[in-house]
Amino acid sequence: MAIPLVLTIADWGEDPRLRPTLRIYHWWLAVGALIPVFRLFAWYVLRRGPSVIDSLAAQMQANQSPAKRRALEWTFFWSGAVSFCTIAILVLIPAFAVAFSEKSKPDPPLTGAVIRQIYGTATTIENNRFRVTGAVRGPLREWPADATRKYDSAGLVIAMLDGAEVAAFADAHELRKLRKSFAAQRDGVFTCTVRTHDEGGRSISDHYRRLYAWDENDLEPIPEEAKPFTPTGRRMLVDYVDP
Repeated sequence: MAIPLVLTIADWGEDPRLRPTLRIYHWWLAVGALIPVFRLFAWYVLRRGPSVIDSLAAQMQANQSPAKRRALEWTFFWSGAVSFCTIAILVLIPAFAVAFSEKSKPDPPLTGAVIRQIYGTATTIENNRFRVTGAVRGPLREWPADATRKYDSAGLVIAMLDGAEVAAFADAHELRKLRKSFAAQRDGVFTCTVRTHDEGGRSISDHYRRLYAWDENDLEPIPEEAKPFTPTGRRMLVDYVDP
């Protein structure tokens, strides 16, 4: 009951259309809320309440040897719960260990030299995670949903210390996080985690154009000193991941 409650509170305000897994948390909460009703039904309608347990305990105390009584107590009261917890621990601990190990790995910084390296490779580099630090140029550009775009989204320009720039886009899943981190930036320094977009950040994929209508031309114009970092003279395009 506690786990789905915490997850529901943490994701409150998210749109279930964008995150269908939210419905699992809501289903867990509904089932958890009905458990007391089922328990009362079992106690008073099916006659399987505390009185049955007390009667069984009294019989064990009166008629059984201590060893057999302990065996019955283990079988009736504890074996199910201990077996469930053991299986849950055996399944969850390795999964949490792997997830924590992957999460603890630092993302490499994105710099102008890295951008030149990515654009210099013949193979397409997609979904590589990087840490970006720089100054935001211009306001946060938001594209609200309308007849041509299905979901709300936003974008911004991040100018890095070496002069290179990236255009970071946030889809509807990450939009709320981007607004918070944009408002919380200190002393003009903005830091976030990004992924390279389609074709190593060279273009916006048709999927995102159809759903969000992202357009780099709606952002601040690229200055001359930032153009030499890519062969096209454009910014590298990245997807905003989290603060």
